[in-house]
Amino acid sequence: MYGVSPYFTFDIDERTRSRISYKVKGSDYQGYSHDDTYSDSMVHSFGASVERDLTELFTMGIAASADLRSYEKEEGENHYDHYKLSLLSKYRFSERTKLRFSVSTDQFYENEVNDDSDTTRSVNVSAGANYAVNEHCGLDVFIGTGDQTTFDESGTLGFDLTWKEETWNVAGGYKKDVTSGARGYDLNRDRVHLTAEYLASERLLYGVQGVYVYSDQTDTDDNDDERYTYYGMEPYLQYEIIKNSFIKAGYSYGVYTDRDADRDITRNKVYVMYTMTFPYEK
Repeated sequence: MYGVSPYFTFDIDERTRSRISYKVKGSDYQGYSHDDTYSDSMVHSFGASVERDLTELFTMGIAASADLRSYEKEEGENHYDHYKLSLLSKYRFSERTKLRFSVSTDQFYENEVNDDSDTTRSVNVSAGANYAVNEHCGLDVFIGTGDQTTFDESGTLGFDLTWKEETWNVAGGYKKDVTSGARGYDLNRDRVHLTAEYLASERLLYGVQGVYVYSDQTDTDDNDDERYTYYGMEPYLQYEIIKNSFIKAGYSYGVYTDRDADRDITRNKVYVMYTMTFPYEK
């Protein structure tokens, strides 16, 4: 697997911000047959957005994106494209409460080998609120229809709760998906997540995160059900080498359970990652 995702942000003026992004990601499965589960794929994603503060309390924005995916199966190459246009608004209701609302239109286009092309359109509406309980605790709730990528959320309803102290922080929440996909399936998914971090020194940070997912997916075209459970845990260490320059190492353990076939798939991953942000203020 390989990928790169450059992006560019620009402040047009004191009240207007813009962003342009591009991402390419490729996957090449070796040692597996090209069936519905394992298939080589290539994804190109394009995105652009503009956001403006109309007043000190109210912000409006517009975003457009395109995800172009191709993947290989035994019959040949298939294409699955997703285009999206979103309108976003944010409003500071009070010193502690921020509200947000978005409307988006989506178009899915799928062209499979030896099959007719399929086009699906949808309109999604979502809303959310962020409330600062006190200087340490924050609560975020949201509800919507379909995809919530405008707010970088995955789910149609849920909440996130965070608690931050000087040397540690804890974040957790619950999200639920009740959606219908372009390929003719109904998805019902519940997800619980928890993250805890501890700052041992000015440069060294310990962390652990866990997730539990319970999912039911029904394919109306193939009359096929897919029911699975997934849970995983990931401890990690992060060290700041110099200002805004970090090295991170971790271990990830996950178990995927197919409830229909009554079998488990275990996944282990060890990684080392280096990140740097620039420019920065001294």
